[in-house]
Amino acid sequence: METSIPDFWPETFSANYGITPKTVLLQQASLLGEKTQNIIVGEVRSQVEHTSLAGAGVRETLVHGFYIVAPALNSYRRRLLQVAHDPVEFYPCYVSSDVDVPERQQFLKCGTQAEYEAALRGIFQSPKTSSIVTALLAQSR
Repeated sequence: METSIPDFWPETFSANYGITPKTVLLQQASLLGEKTQNIIVGEVRSQVEHTSLAGAGVRETLVHGFYIVAPALNSYRRRLLQVAHDPVEFYPCYVSSDVDVPERQQFLKCGTQAEYEAALRGIFQSPKTSSIVTALLAQSR
């Protein structure tokens, strides 16, 4: 006689989780392509990093890298920033700019989506980012 095991999962899973840090990056990648007629595009790459914590086991962190890509230059890509957060909790997240001087590079803690968007705005609108995009545009035409 076969015994049926019941389904313990909820009937549905809520899709009301808000806007994820990755979603914001993907939108900005799309907007960069639109602004440059896809001569320069944005790309988001994600990975899980594992960190060993003494006495606390291993901690997983989801890390998203935002890259500026020049398809006409053999798909040259340059990472502009990275964002790290817990895989199931979006905030706080930590933003690190790769356009800053490396010895000053550090992660900025963003406790809310508004803080996160302000951090991204500062990086995307920085003179250094503009210089990078302009140089790649000039070489890609």
